[in-house]
Amino acid sequence: LSLLLLLCLHTTSASSSGDKKQPHLIMILQDDLGFYDVAFNGNKNNEDVSGNITSMAKEGIVLKNHYVFYWCSPTRRSFLTGRLPLHHGEMLSEDQNDDIDLRWNIISQKLKGYSSYWFGKGHTGYKSMAHLPTHRGFKNFTGFLTGEQSYTSPTRWKDENPFNHTDYSTDLFGNLMVETVSAHDPTTPLFLYLPWQAVHSPYDPVPHWSPPSGKSPYRGMLWAADAYVGILRDLLDKKNMWDNTFVVYSADNGGRGDGINYPLRGEKRTNFEGGMRVAAFVSGGLVPSNLRGTTNNIRFHIVDWYATFCDLAGVPSADGSKIAPLPIDPSNPNKDIYGKNSWPDIDGVNVWDMLMNPSNYNSTAAHPTLVLSREVILQGQYKLLTSQRGNTHQVHDIFEADWQVILLFLFCRIMMTLNRNGRTQKGNGLRLLAMFKIVEMLSTMWRGELWHHLSLVCLISKTI
Repeated sequence: LSLLLLLCLHTTSASSSGDKKQPHLIMILQDDLGFYDVAFNGNKNNEDVSGNITSMAKEGIVLKNHYVFYWCSPTRRSFLTGRLPLHHGEMLSEDQNDDIDLRWNIISQKLKGYSSYWFGKGHTGYKSMAHLPTHRGFKNFTGFLTGEQSYTSPTRWKDENPFNHTDYSTDLFGNLMVETVSAHDPTTPLFLYLPWQAVHSPYDPVPHWSPPSGKSPYRGMLWAADAYVGILRDLLDKKNMWDNTFVVYSADNGGRGDGINYPLRGEKRTNFEGGMRVAAFVSGGLVPSNLRGTTNNIRFHIVDWYATFCDLAGVPSADGSKIAPLPIDPSNPNKDIYGKNSWPDIDGVNVWDMLMNPSNYNSTAAHPTLVLSREVILQGQYKLLTSQRGNTHQVHDIFEADWQVILLFLFCRIMMTLNRNGRTQKGNGLRLLAMFKIVEMLSTMWRGELWHHLSLVCLISKTI
């Protein structure tokens, strides 16, 4: 009888362990959100436009050291693949790029048994139909493929076809999210990826929002997204899904334009903290009550949610090639260690226990060393920043700032003046030499292609 009882207890225990319920997983990515744009990071003036987001943050854990890349695409590719930009590039993805290796499993492909949905911005490269989300584990994708467009642009995509729809994007994606979650069977695990277009430029008018005279609609853009976060929270509660839900909320990079990154230095497109350390939190019913309303100072990166989601779903996170790469040769940093048959495994780590038991870990436990970009590496408590961002081989990026275009125009005017008045005039020669020195100085500050080309123009002009 004793033996029979022990066998029954063992069987019951094994069954309970094996029947662990897979949680619903939600990733909300806010585009170009400033660190100080949300009330949960201290901006009380924005409580009226980030109230639902802040309420959700207070139900969870605010992450004070959550890192991403300094602009859109690499952050998005990092979340989907679990790999740092050093493995998939630092460039912005054009709609016809091949920037995510098709041999890699993105997070939706790992979450077997989940119903996965993607509503919002793409911007990860779609060279072929095989690159589309619906070919990579998502049941539905409704959004746009590029990095920036009007909030009412008809250039959108649904599953595998163009989608000519001109509703304000936040309303379109938000309403589709509500419709999908409303119809979802709570017994089936849900993965919802919600990368808003807001609050990225252009600052188009927001329906039902009237900014003060002379002010941009930036706060209204956040307000519109915040409203849907509140609707999502209530809907999950109504469907009895919230208690088994884990939510990650993050910006894709620091703010720019009307975004505020106080007290951090810098902004989007810079290697400073304001470009790469962003507003973020985790929430949901899976966060125990004793941790709700707390902060966590451990250094995390957006790549970590790949491994963490896999662990919560009960699936292995490893995604490396069967053929191991060649050993690293420090004397030959340009050596291709992967070749055609190998690829890097994920860089993210499972941070669940660091979230649940933060007092057991120091602030660098997840990533003692973290390569943020070509120019920035974090080692322990130190940050080595060698320069601002380098050349990403994207020609359109030369003209990203108005003042650079103005300077180029001035150079053209000087060259035209020299051509009209004669190149032997001493005054014009001195002016050109002075301008060359200015651009030479600027080129040490900004390693972009523009300064290289202008310096070259000046150097040639100075010697002819």
